[in-house]
Amino acid sequence: MISVSIVFGCILCHSRAKTHVHNGRIHQEAVNYLLNNSIITDKESVINLAKEGADVILNSDDPFIYFIVHTKDELKEMHGL
Repeated sequence: MISVSIVFGCILCHSRAKTHVHNGRIHQEAVNYLLNNSIITDKESVINLAKEGADVILNSDDPFIYFIVHTKDELKEMHGL
């Protein structure tokens, strides 16, 4: 099974979504940016987001959700789907 970090890294390296995901930061600064700007790192925020519904989730500006939504086609290509 392919590691999530490898898939994330491969897609992120080639994706137009990468600037949005880490806002041009690198290494630990990028990690800090992701963690500080993500809704999904806090249980209550996730619950509140879920209550808003699918459209709000899919259009969220959360960097992790944005990445998943905007790279799903690239991931399918990598897996030959």
